[in-house]
Amino acid sequence: MPDQNQNTIPGTLRTLKTDLDLNNANPQDRLQQAGNFVQARPTSEPPVTTPPVSPSVKPSLSSLDLNEIKQDIPESINPNNEQNESGVKLNVSALDESINLSLVQNVSPKNNSSKPSNSTPPLGNIPEFKAKFQPGTNPADVFGGSDNTNSKKPPLKLSRKAIITGSVVIVLLGLIGIGVYFYTTRSTPAKPTQTNDKPKPNTPTTPPTPTVVTKPLFTGITKSDIAFNDTEPIRKTIATSLNTQKAPFIELNLTKDGKKVSLTDISTAFGLTIPKTITDNAIEYWLYGYNQEGIYKLTATIQLKTGQTAKTLVDNWSTAIPRDLSSFSLNSPSRIVNNPEIKTTTITNSAGKVYNNYYYNYTSPTDSADVSSLENYIVIASSQTSMKYLLDQIK
Repeated sequence: MPDQNQNTIPGTLRTLKTDLDLNNANPQDRLQQAGNFVQARPTSEPPVTTPPVSPSVKPSLSSLDLNEIKQDIPESINPNNEQNESGVKLNVSALDESINLSLVQNVSPKNNSSKPSNSTPPLGNIPEFKAKFQPGTNPADVFGGSDNTNSKKPPLKLSRKAIITGSVVIVLLGLIGIGVYFYTTRSTPAKPTQTNDKPKPNTPTTPPTPTVVTKPLFTGITKSDIAFNDTEPIRKTIATSLNTQKAPFIELNLTKDGKKVSLTDISTAFGLTIPKTITDNAIEYWLYGYNQEGIYKLTATIQLKTGQTAKTLVDNWSTAIPRDLSSFSLNSPSRIVNNPEIKTTTITNSAGKVYNNYYYNYTSPTDSADVSSLENYIVIASSQTSMKYLLDQIK
């Protein structure tokens, strides 16, 4: 029993049994009983003010009007916590965390519903609130903000005018670059490469001169150097030099200004006529003196270019030999040609070689003109005895 000295608190004492009975009661009785529990609190406690509603705070149903709740509850809900037509089980409890019991102290039973209340009107009566909080409503649409998960940035699209303008700018820059390149290359021409070898246009190419190898037929004989000048006859110059010689066979080396006199100059000095085919193909000549019984007879050899056959040139020259070689002598400047018919004979030397000899006797065999040939050599003598001597020296 309660102490008699204690002040009696109006209302019903809340126990476990009352809570269980309240849980099994219908919603109308539960809400009325919950109001009776609140009224049992001391009246001296200051009223609790309702905090402002924030978008982030879940709306409270503590001030809901009983008539509003009764009208909003569908008839399909079973008070005995059975499943409704949609298959959802309704289990409404007076201790649901969505009901703030501290804010329902101003809710009074039906007999006190006519009393005025200074509390904030329930949120369920606000039309804007009821319109926003419909089933399937996204909270972000009510309280603001955006969902970054499904947000996508629209692709960047260039207008047709921007594309055309960019293309024109690129083409203009390319044309400017090409113009600058050609201007710089033409303004500074490249220097031609200087070469030391300058080609000569339309210059005929001459074949290289082959190396000429001269080889006399006779070697190891005495040589006599004779200076030749144009003021003294050549016969007198040679005869003066041979008067001091006693050798049977001497090579006469005629020079002019320190150089050997050419075959053409010798022919002109003696008054001889040698065919051009021979002088053009001659590479060297040698002049000799043979001592025949105390009198020197003139002899000579001519070397032709390689590939030239001396016999062919001599055969072509044979008919003109008597007149062309009439002045080839030291005794007289010119010998008389009575019958210019040329004759031929064969001479066999000491080595057994046989040579074909063209000859013409002016007065006798000791005063004649003889011409023989050997490969690319032509042999000339002023007597048949001196010719026989020359051919015997060939081995």
